[in-house]
Amino acid sequence: MAKNNDNRPFGITLLMIFGFLAGALNIAGGIFLILDRNDPALILQSFHSSSQLLSAGIVSVVIGTVQMLFASALGHANNIVRMIYAVIASFNLAVGLWAMIALHSEQRAAGVLAVVFSSLILYFLFNSKADKYFDS
Repeated sequence: MAKNNDNRPFGITLLMIFGFLAGALNIAGGIFLILDRNDPALILQSFHSSSQLLSAGIVSVVIGTVQMLFASALGHANNIVRMIYAVIASFNLAVGLWAMIALHSEQRAAGVLAVVFSSLILYFLFNSKADKYFDS
């Protein structure tokens, strides 16, 4: 059920902004990974083949796109969207942790930022003000 945006807490607005930023970072990280998939240093450091890196890059771009789409839907106080978005943010957090550990250079930086934004998103998604907003 859609809700009037006049009563939306500032934390939910921040959540939507963080969602867009995290999605954009995922897309950028995925693009960097796709472009650098044949880099011998990246292949050696990550212990993955070029095709595995390509697959990871594509998954990152898809997750980022879905995350940006669901971020806009969070403002309507729909609990189903909230739970789906929590799963997306958790998956984004896991991919970011993998990028921090397994990759190098700009891919590692994108992973760090993905972890930071995903952690903030999960905090703002499940704090007490968000609970009240989504339950009403």
